[in-house]
Amino acid sequence: MDINEAGVSSASVRYIFTPSSFAEQMFYYPTRIGHYFCDRRYHFSYQSDIAIQPGHIFNYMIFFMKNGQMDITIDGEQKVIEKHEVAIFDCQKPYEYRALTDNVEFYWLLFNGGQSTLFHDQLVRTYGSHIRKPGGSSQMEVLFTHLLTVCESEHRISERVYSEKIYSLLCQMLVPEYSEENSFSTMVDKAVAYVEWNLDKELTVDDVASYVGLSTSYFTKQFRLRTGYSPYEYLIFQRIQRAKELLVSTNLTVQQIGFQIGYNSEDNFIKSFKKKVGVSPNVFRKFPV
Repeated sequence: MDINEAGVSSASVRYIFTPSSFAEQMFYYPTRIGHYFCDRRYHFSYQSDIAIQPGHIFNYMIFFMKNGQMDITIDGEQKVIEKHEVAIFDCQKPYEYRALTDNVEFYWLLFNGGQSTLFHDQLVRTYGSHIRKPGGSSQMEVLFTHLLTVCESEHRISERVYSEKIYSLLCQMLVPEYSEENSFSTMVDKAVAYVEWNLDKELTVDDVASYVGLSTSYFTKQFRLRTGYSPYEYLIFQRIQRAKELLVSTNLTVQQIGFQIGYNSEDNFIKSFKKKVGVSPNVFRKFPV
C-alpha cells in the first residue's frame, strides 16, 4: 500500500471503509484505520488536503501511541503524547500533530455512529483532556491489532463486529489508569511487554502464561474474553509485524529475519508470513503493501 504522506514509512498500513446506510443508522462504524511508522517529517492538521474531505472531517479520531513522541494540539489544548497514551478528538475542531522523534509508531481509527459524540464529550469532560493514559493500555493495542489483522485478510468481518470492536475501544478509554477492577489488565500489559521483549526466542503461550503467574488455559481464556484475541494470535501478529519492519528497513536475509523473530527455520517463517500477509517475505520486500 502506497501511503503518500511525508515521513510515513512503507511498513505502514491504512484501510478505508465505506459504511452501509444501515451501519450509519445502527452501528459504530470505521471510515479509516491505520498503523503508522513515522519519522520527524510527519505532520498532519485539520487544514491538510485529506482532512478537509467530507469522508474525513465529519468523524472522530482515536490515537494510540505505541512508541516515540508526538506534539499534538486539539481544539487549543497542546500536549506531548507518549507511549501507551491515547487521544480522542472531533475532526471538525482545529487539530494538529507532528512527530518529535524518528521512531514514532501509532495506531489510529477514524470512526462515527452510535453514541460517538456522547463518548467523546464524556471522556473529555471526565478527564479534563483529550489525551490520557487509560488503565490496561495493552487491551487498546490488542483491539487495534485484531482489527488490522482482519483488514489484512481476504474476508472482512461484518459491520456489526466492527461496531462491537469500536465500542470496546471506547469503553477501554473510560477505564481509570489505576483500578482494582483492572488487575487482569496489568497482567495483560505484562504479557504484551514480555512478548515484545522475547520475539527473538521460540516463545510459546505457556511461557507467557507462566511469566504472568497464570495457568495456560486460564490465561488464554481471560485474554480472549477481554480482548477478543487469543495470546497465540497476538504472538503471531507481533512476529509478522516485526518481520515487515525488518524487511523494509534492513538488508538482513529472510532466514536471519526469521531467526530474529523466533522461527526455528526459514521454511516455517516463510509459510507463516505468506499465510498471514498473502505474499512471501521476498515479494513483500520488493512491494511492501
